[in-house]
Amino acid sequence: MSDVDWARIFDRSFTEQSRSTRQRVWREVYGQDYAEHAEPYSYVSRTELEQFAEHLQIRPSDTFVDLGCGRGGPGLLVALRTGARLIGLDISAVALADAEQRAEKFGLAGRADFRRGGFAATGLADSRVHAVMSVDALTFALNKQQALTEMARILAPGGRLVFTSWDYKRTPDNRPPQVQDHRPLLERAGFHVLAYKETIDWKHRWQATSHGMITRRDELIEELGEERADATIAELQRQLDNQLPLATRRILVIATRR
Repeated sequence: MSDVDWARIFDRSFTEQSRSTRQRVWREVYGQDYAEHAEPYSYVSRTELEQFAEHLQIRPSDTFVDLGCGRGGPGLLVALRTGARLIGLDISAVALADAEQRAEKFGLAGRADFRRGGFAATGLADSRVHAVMSVDALTFALNKQQALTEMARILAPGGRLVFTSWDYKRTPDNRPPQVQDHRPLLERAGFHVLAYKETIDWKHRWQATSHGMITRRDELIEELGEERADATIAELQRQLDNQLPLATRRILVIATRR
């Protein structure tokens, strides 16, 4: 998987994704727990974002990183909730451009900096930030040990890491190498794990949102065109058939750098 151009894949995905249909499906499945204002490109819930803001333990004078920030919504909501400064890092230029526009709408243009960066190389100095968050993105890191070590490097001693991702029985097709448990990697990277929780209703939400999109082919065709709509449906079905049976749990992790 090292030769896969993930930046190109995510640029295309952020450009072509069906936002309105996706939002309708997510609202139906998540109900009041849908993170409406974040408009996340992930499975994060409103409750989880509240937990991020609480467990990062950051103050208005602090700086935190959202690694794999996508279009920026989750990190911006945490910045609004805490008053802290945000550095959003992503490999997709399309997503970063969208995140900058969203920061202006949130009134955070002066407190949020979005730039190119990834799990292997953030481009930040040692002990640069007070906290790191990541929402459903670590699964795409080519080397998860390297990614967690990089997070520890940019964190100040005692800084918090909070992220969501998945543990897998074995690596699904078309994905970088996965792990069955992230805790040994976290310990080796220099973290002390404070909490390692399976997230609420993760399997139901994965199935229900995917099926909801698959059954809305006509709406997707109207938004994306027939070719892209059918490609989107085929990918969602592939994930249900291939990835979901291999995922043992979706996790919320809270750790502190030693």
